[in-house]
Amino acid sequence: MADSSFNVLVVGGYHSASLAKLRTEIPATIKIANGKYPSEEELKDVSALLIRSQTEVDAQLLSRAPNLQVIVTATSGFDHIDLASCQKRQIKVMHTPDANPPCAAEITLLLLLSMVHNMGSAQALIRSHSWKNDLERTYELQGKNLGLIGLGRVGRRVAQLARAFGMEVSAYDPYIEAKVFEEFQVERLGLTELFIKCPIISLHVPLTNETYRLINRATLETMAPGASIINASRGGVIDETELAEAIERGHVRAAALDVFETEPLPQASRLRKLKTVFTTPHIGGFSKEALKRGSDSAVSKLIQFYRSGETSDLLPPTEEWYVSTNCPL
Repeated sequence: MADSSFNVLVVGGYHSASLAKLRTEIPATIKIANGKYPSEEELKDVSALLIRSQTEVDAQLLSRAPNLQVIVTATSGFDHIDLASCQKRQIKVMHTPDANPPCAAEITLLLLLSMVHNMGSAQALIRSHSWKNDLERTYELQGKNLGLIGLGRVGRRVAQLARAFGMEVSAYDPYIEAKVFEEFQVERLGLTELFIKCPIISLHVPLTNETYRLINRATLETMAPGASIINASRGGVIDETELAEAIERGHVRAAALDVFETEPLPQASRLRKLKTVFTTPHIGGFSKEALKRGSDSAVSKLIQFYRSGETSDLLPPTEEWYVSTNCPL
């Protein structure tokens, strides 16, 4: 579909080498947006959008882009895109599911280690010129049971890393075949069984109608007293108010969170005040390598679309986990 009138708008951080390749491969007008939400002037002639998760593609944005043909997001997640509105306009949407898993898995292990070894309090002691006499005893990972909710790309890598620490790994994922559990040496459990058996729960799911606030008062009560929770997937998977309440009354021991329902995390959030909550500012795909992988993948997809109209990793997904839950939020 070679067309010199094809206009590309890049929104958000893309690797310079990837953009250089784009300029070489596509004889088109390529512009960099001034902010995370492009202006009406920037959108009016755009044919293609290259975005990241900070850019919300809603019906209003789409209405300002009458010539838009394709959107590529350099992310695995896609809850920042109104896919229904895109489908109505017959706009193709692609994502890059292989870009972030290595970084997201490492951040999960960072959260896990920081939580069990109380790194937040330890760092605070050093900064206040105190010492470990004022720190509660921590515990080791070896021999502990880790429960994964979701055994996709990130969950599988987390399972491998956790097993290297000597952990026993179980998982709940009704959409993954038994052979995957066997390959990664992960015990398959139902959700309630997982909550009962595993004192540490780690979330690795997309945000859909099925997973929205999956961790709530009812599911928290199912967990054994003293459980800990890790989330580096999507903030909306946890009801943050009900998690804070469970921690305040001692039913849940700790949480380590990289994502939140509202980002940045509001100053008034109760999670900020809890000593056993370790937080990071959504850095699960923030490595230099993840930026390069995502940028390269997104640019390659756009070049292929420009040349032949072909798509890959098209959204919405056709897999059962998406279709059976209707649509993501």
